[in-house]
Amino acid sequence: MRKVFLTKLSIVAVLVLAVTFLPKSPSFLFSGASHNQSSEQELNNGKYLPKSENLTSKTDSSQSPANKSEAPQTKAHQPTVVKTTFSKTSTSASSLPFIHPSKIILAYYSDWSTYEGYTPDKINASNINILDYAFATVGSDLKITASDSSIDYSNFSKLKILKSKYPALKIVISVGGWDDSGMFSDAALTESSRDTFADSVVSFIKAYGFDGVDIDWEYPIGGGLSSNVSRPADKTNFGLLLKTLRSKLNAQGILDNKHYILSFTGEADSTFASSVDLADIANSVDYGFIMAYDLNGGWDSYTDFDAPLYIPAGQSPNYTTSVDAVVRSWLNNGFPAQKIILGVPFYGYAYTGVTNSNDGLLQRFSSATTVGFNTIMSNYLSNPSYVKYSESTAQVPWLFNGKTFISYDNVNSISAKAQYAVSKNLLGVGAWNISYDPNCILINAIKNIIG
Repeated sequence: MRKVFLTKLSIVAVLVLAVTFLPKSPSFLFSGASHNQSSEQELNNGKYLPKSENLTSKTDSSQSPANKSEAPQTKAHQPTVVKTTFSKTSTSASSLPFIHPSKIILAYYSDWSTYEGYTPDKINASNINILDYAFATVGSDLKITASDSSIDYSNFSKLKILKSKYPALKIVISVGGWDDSGMFSDAALTESSRDTFADSVVSFIKAYGFDGVDIDWEYPIGGGLSSNVSRPADKTNFGLLLKTLRSKLNAQGILDNKHYILSFTGEADSTFASSVDLADIANSVDYGFIMAYDLNGGWDSYTDFDAPLYIPAGQSPNYTTSVDAVVRSWLNNGFPAQKIILGVPFYGYAYTGVTNSNDGLLQRFSSATTVGFNTIMSNYLSNPSYVKYSESTAQVPWLFNGKTFISYDNVNSISAKAQYAVSKNLLGVGAWNISYDPNCILINAIKNIIG
């Protein structure tokens, strides 16, 4: 009996010790199930609400088509939101590396080109490595959504047709732009909002067959449309947003055995380099696209060059910068040359009511509009009333007929910019946008230089 009694006491003692040192709640035993339930609830609550919005060109003075109509918001275009999760201590999980040619040729395609009959399936992508579809937007729910539901979903199907013709082509969805950057600051504001946006991006690119995402926030801290939300914290939050996107894309890439591209588009103005942390951002993105154009335009008081390679001698009455100055600004602020895509314009500006002096250069004008290279070729270069000029330092041409001044880029100036990109060991050259060069005259000029 004594032995049995002692044994029972021993058992009781063990139980007391066990109860004493175990955690107060046994929930740790079921943490995996709780996590899965939470994820399932969030998955079931996630949705897309496509909306129609008028879009304008990436350049300030472009006009959007007036005949855009809003399509019904049907559930057919609401992909399931997949919440990509990862350990808080391992947010830098890597997927496959970014495999690319030694020099990249990138081109944007604007969705409003569809209204002019230039649909994505008509693009000649034989000399294009990456095609950026512009634009998607950030909805009020802080999720990525189509900007123009009346054409975008049809275009996404046409992009798949294009990719079947060019299997090596990478197609990236670009979010934001001049007209659709209003909600970026809110999307980047908190860890929760960044997760919401990044999860929606992963789901979006999976649903519509994109190879990555380009963040075209115009602009962090300030600038862009007056209606845009902005705050001083944008500088830090932009970097955090890109880090979140990189982690989510990497996690999905591991599952899919592929690398999803992450890029961003940045302004040419020197203030942009101080509005973001370029050195930090470089750790998250595959490349950055410099909009090295719109250096002068209809917002100025005098005619000038859209994208001069270097600043010409003499004093311009406008604020003056150059492609070279912009690139050096990015480099000086810690962004590596090997991750820079140099943006070049496949368009120009036609200034009217120009004073007939100095061959139209640096003169007062009454108005200015965007004009594509294809239109310049067909309507102006063949017009004998226009005289062609060029500036040796800026390495760009212009046309003038006594009252209309046209600043633009041609084969020679685009080739000079491509050669500049090679000389600076930049990753490549990118164009805004391919709809202005449907016959690939300028694309082929880039290809001839960078190979």
